[in-house]
Amino acid sequence: MARLSKGAETTISMAFLVMCAEKIRRLLHLIFVTIFVWLCALQSPRSLCMWFGNIWHLESANSLVAV
Repeated sequence: MARLSKGAETTISMAFLVMCAEKIRRLLHLIFVTIFVWLCALQSPRSLCMWFGNIWHLESANSLVAV
């Protein structure tokens, strides 16, 4: 879509930047959710497996939508 070569380089660079930022956002989301679940599980250790199962299903559903 860019008419000049410099514009094409900028467009490609921005696409890579956005892809990397999205991966970093998903990784940070997973880290914070895991920490939150761990803190919640300290109150009730029996529910730890249930929490991690829920996280796994949520992340799997999000990754299918993102692809």
